[in-house]
Amino acid sequence: MGSKMLFCSVYIEGQNSRHFNRQAYNEIEESLILFDVDQVCLLGDFNSRTGNLSDTLTYIDHVDGPFEFGSYDLPPRISSDSQTNTMGYELISLCKSTQMSIVNGRLGKDANIGRLTCKNASVVDYIILSHCLFESVYDFCVLDFNELFSDVHSAVNIILHCKSNESH
Repeated sequence: MGSKMLFCSVYIEGQNSRHFNRQAYNEIEESLILFDVDQVCLLGDFNSRTGNLSDTLTYIDHVDGPFEFGSYDLPPRISSDSQTNTMGYELISLCKSTQMSIVNGRLGKDANIGRLTCKNASVVDYIILSHCLFESVYDFCVLDFNELFSDVHSAVNIILHCKSNESH
């Protein structure tokens, strides 16, 4: 892992909330640029349904922006929730523009499954990582619903393998 890493808990209000912010993903992207970090882990309730949309770029002809796009061989992502919504498309756009991808349905015990995370009806809770962090994932799973953790959401759990840097 690089020297500067950001772990960020995310909660985006649902589209029917009076506090809904249609610009949430633009604000997240702007914040990531300002933080000037090497790797990012976003996790939480995104209230965004992405179905099985691709969250990776397959070909880059020309990219404007502060990010350098590398080639990472990520496993395919599967979701048990086939529905999408406007904010799901926005989340996919954020992933592509920042070179991050959704872990759900791609790694660990959730690989090729994409378990539902909300009311056993949708996937709206995600862990999203910079591509270079995928090799550090030891395990990922969606836990069984537990009312001690949430009113309607199942917790997402990730275990990362970190190498110590003895020189610091």
